[in-house]
Amino acid sequence: LLRDVHGLMVAPEPVTRRRRLLWALSLAALLIGTLALYWPSKDNFLTGEDAWNWVLEGDRLLKGEGSPWADSGDYFRHQNAQRVLGTLSWAARYGIFDLWMPGWHIPGILFYAFTGVLIALVCRGVGMTRPMALAAAALFLLAPNNVHAVIWIGGVYDRLLCLFLMGTLFAFQRRSTAWVFLCALLALLSKETGLMVGPIIAVYWWMFDRSADGWRTGFRRLIPLVVATLVVIGLRLWQVLDAGSVDQAGLPGRSLTFDAWALLIHGPGCVALSALTPFFGRAAGVEFVVPSVQPLSAGLLLGGLLVVFLVVRHRKHLRSVLFPLSAAYLTVLPLVVMEENGRALTEEMLLHSPRYLLAPMLFGCWLLPLALDGLKRSWLAPAILLPLLLFSTYQSIVGVQRLSRPVSLGAEVAKHVLDGRLEATVPLDVYTNTYDDPSLRFLLSRWMAESRAPIRIVQRGSWDAIVRSPSPTIPMDFGDSYIALEPGVGWPSAP
Repeated sequence: LLRDVHGLMVAPEPVTRRRRLLWALSLAALLIGTLALYWPSKDNFLTGEDAWNWVLEGDRLLKGEGSPWADSGDYFRHQNAQRVLGTLSWAARYGIFDLWMPGWHIPGILFYAFTGVLIALVCRGVGMTRPMALAAAALFLLAPNNVHAVIWIGGVYDRLLCLFLMGTLFAFQRRSTAWVFLCALLALLSKETGLMVGPIIAVYWWMFDRSADGWRTGFRRLIPLVVATLVVIGLRLWQVLDAGSVDQAGLPGRSLTFDAWALLIHGPGCVALSALTPFFGRAAGVEFVVPSVQPLSAGLLLGGLLVVFLVVRHRKHLRSVLFPLSAAYLTVLPLVVMEENGRALTEEMLLHSPRYLLAPMLFGCWLLPLALDGLKRSWLAPAILLPLLLFSTYQSIVGVQRLSRPVSLGAEVAKHVLDGRLEATVPLDVYTNTYDDPSLRFLLSRWMAESRAPIRIVQRGSWDAIVRSPSPTIPMDFGDSYIALEPGVGWPSAP
């Protein structure tokens, strides 16, 4: 097997119909394999306040009501323009699929799978062989660290960002001005990290296209990126100034900061970990690292050794190494200059939020294939990559299985209540031990809004009650406002 793979890797690559077909089938295999890997999670029910808050956002937008982030004003004035694409997806999914969960999950899985295909295409555009380009894409798609970001509904912001960032780079390689502008604009509207799409493309042009284009042509090619960035930044500044603060403009608890430790240690650490995610990562709460080793320190050490090896091997073509390193760090930069609820990025936050590594991994996954590409003993490449990909696949399967929960306890309780109700207009007290379960509260309150019947959810033992509130009380979490606020609904009072 290794000898056959070795022959494939060192063989010349004439452009033939058969080779094109094999390449297309390989890309299709990436799509189908990713969909198969994450298929068990398609029925996962919504859990947690965040997920139900997104349902509420979609519901209020479809009904023409104001933003749940503010007590007054129209929807888009108070909705973070740099995340509006993901937010609009909640309304689309809720309007089309209601609470049919495959309609919520499958599009996100496909976003992720197509991102992997774009990685393979972009890697080919910078000169990687087909097997190494496919290996880079597979390392990204099969990384156990990405399981949570793909399965979690809220990971759509990161998935959309990655899809359109790589789409921008692919369109730039193909010199398609219209697609560059469109993909860059969509990346900028997906998440704040989208601000880095312009610098990343500029670095790419400097390293790969500058000598062929010349300055005038280069500036002309970069103009769509500048225009898209200025449009989104201008819109975001208008929102913040109009709302009076970032908190009221759809991004509560975040602010800019300067932390030298985060810039010099945590930033490079993210880049290192993004290249080593088969070894370092989290899936279903399991850390794939020797417990006695600090992941960030070990990542910096092994990542540093990998970079040194790459620089020595590719010293005559350093751009092939420097570009993915630079691009990966640029995707981390918004994280290391961000302060969330008064705290800068720490190793603990990094390890407990695996989605933070999704964007840098777009480029970190290039490094290992680059290190193995063109070795004199080329059988070493498949000998290393195949077991590594099998190990990553196994760990990802374990993570997907552990995070696949079709029904939540709160949803089951709500189903029993709704199936057993007698009169929709009769005031209802629900006594339950799952008092604070958001699925229970949202499902029952949605029924209450539709039937115009009051519900009071009472915790057994303490006899505390949760009732529907006519307006959000906490900007960070509008869970108590629930679904479809309407004047005139009878609001029961707590005892």
